[in-house]
Order: sequence, then structure tokens, then C-alpha cells
Amino acid sequence: MEKTKVILLGDNIVSNLLKILLNKQKIDYVNLCLPKKKLETRFYAVKPSFYQWFEDNFKLPFSEFYPIKNIDIFFKQEKITFANEHSRPFTLFNMTNSDDIFKTIKHFKLHAATEVNDITVKTDINYISLTSQNIQGNLIINTDHRLNESLGVIETVNNTQEFAIVACFATKTSLENKAYQYFYNNQILAILPFEDNKFSIVLSAKDDVIKNLLSLSDQNFEKNIQKMCGLTSISLLTERQSYPILQSKVIKNNLSRMIIMGDAAHRVHPLAGQGLNLGFGDVVDFSSLINQSSYHDYGKANFIKKYNIKRAADETFIHYLTSTIDAMMIKQGDFFQPLMKLPTKLINNSNLIKKLLAEAMI
Repeated sequence: MEKTKVILLGDNIVSNLLKILLNKQKIDYVNLCLPKKKLETRFYAVKPSFYQWFEDNFKLPFSEFYPIKNIDIFFKQEKITFANEHSRPFTLFNMTNSDDIFKTIKHFKLHAATEVNDITVKTDINYISLTSQNIQGNLIINTDHRLNESLGVIETVNNTQEFAIVACFATKTSLENKAYQYFYNNQILAILPFEDNKFSIVLSAKDDVIKNLLSLSDQNFEKNIQKMCGLTSISLLTERQSYPILQSKVIKNNLSRMIIMGDAAHRVHPLAGQGLNLGFGDVVDFSSLINQSSYHDYGKANFIKKYNIKRAADETFIHYLTSTIDAMMIKQGDFFQPLMKLPTKLINNSNLIKKLLAEAMI
């Protein structure tokens, strides 16, 4: 039976970052994944603090990025502006292309994940093994949500009855490093620039609204987005992609010697752009524990408990934030949006509150 320190499951951004980390720490691992899905180009708002951590640890820039220096958030006619001065004074977010992230990862010349069709696990006090692959290790790290059920993971899943549309546009208007978020008619629209005249959108709404938007011609869809955001002369650059919005959180893991990270551990509403950042936080905190501990067996219960405690606060905050805003703006938007006038004015007039909110997110 093949023996290793870590059995890493999944082939995605989080799992590949873990491979970079394990290589640096000279920790033996085996990386397995289910048959791969076609990769779609996505744009992510990445925390500046993660860029700094990556460069400090691996002496290489994480990826090319487009800096967001201002974010205007609109609640119908009410507006809150977050600027550089509210974020210590780093740019609030760095817009990053998933293709560029994988180019950075390729620099490290990692071995590709081995595809398997099934995962059968047996656990013992001293080891965990994949019986179907004849591999034994101290610790399993799962980053692929599709494997949760077979690994005995129990999670709370909130089917929001909402869908999201993502697409890319060009505009004749210079975006000048500014992002926008609109809460409008029970819809949430994020305008995320990745060049001065190009931007990605994430539009979330109830199922029936999204179905109607997907049925529009490209020209009418462009008009709809233009009406919401006010940008002039916009044109669709990519096909519209749609996916259901599910919010989930692991509440119990029936296997000892397992840590769950990335989408396998938590899925959140895309409105705050924090889904991938939670996965980055998983990697950073795991790295911190490895550096601080004297463990030779990372599958020990105490090590796993420390990791779970370390991640709990960040995960709980983002879940609460996104779930609450979603409920207020989409599920009960007609009732709550008029009540937002007072808090938005309060926030907009207080640099202290803005700094506290910005620092919580970066």
C-alpha cells in the first residue's frame, strides 16, 4: 500500500495552492480528483491581504490583476462609496482572471492530479486510507464539493431559489478602477472591471427573473444591463453563463483525519465576492498552523480541531453577512429597501464605519 502524509482531493484553485504549499514545506502528498469539468474563465475580487501573503511566502506575484480603488454601492437612489482611504489604504480588491491564476500556478511545475472515478475511505486511529486506490495517509484534505457525500460530510444547504448570471462586457466609458454594486427591483448586480473599458457582471435574482433575462436576445440583455448600471455603449463579449445559488456550510464530518476546504467546506452568495477568498483563507490558516506547530502527524485530532476553530469566525461572518443582505434585498426587498435609507446615510457619513467594514473584508 502506498503511504503518504496528505491525501489531497480535488483539482481546482484551492487544491493547487495547497500543492504549492505542501511542496514548499516538503510534505509528501498524493493528489486525486474526479473526472475534470471544462474550466470556464471567471473573474474574482481577491483580497489584497492574500496577494501579500502569497508573495511573501513564494517570492512570486500571485497573478496579474486590475486594482479596484473605489466601490459605489447603490440601494435604489441611496449610495455608499468606499474608497482607497477606507482600506488602510490598499486597493479594496484586485480583479483577477482565473486563467491568469492558473498561469501563476503552472510556474511551480506541479504534478497533475490523478483522475479516479470513485473514492472509498477507511479510517483508523493511526491513519486514513483510500481502499479503492490502495493509498494510506495521515490526513485527507477535500476541496471538491462533489465528494462530500461519499466522504460522510453532513452540511446545511440553503437553496436560495435564486440563480446568477455571469458575463463580460465592453464599454466606451472608462471605468477608472471603480466597481459598482446595485440593489435594484429585487436584483443584485455587480459591475467588476478587469480593464479600463471591460467588465464582468454577476447578476443574481429569483429563478423566474433570471429565466426571463436568459430568454432575451443579446441586444435586449445589453439594454437591460445598461438600464440598471447607467454605463453607455456596452456590448456583450461572452456568452451568458447561469448557475443556481446554493449556500452551504459543513456542520459535521463523520470521518476522523479529514479537513475540508474551499467549496467543499463553504458556499456563499456571490454578492460580496468572498467565495474564493474563504478558500484562500483556508490555505493561509492551514499554512499558519503548520508553521506554528510541532506536529509530524497533521491528522491528529488536536491539529484538526485547531484548524476548524481558526476558520470558524471568518466563515461565520461571511455567511451571516451574505445571507442577511440577500434576505433583505431579494427575498424581502420590497419591505427592507425603504428601511435602508437611514443606515446608508449613516454609513456614508462615517469614515470610521467604512474603515471597519472595509477592513473586515480585506
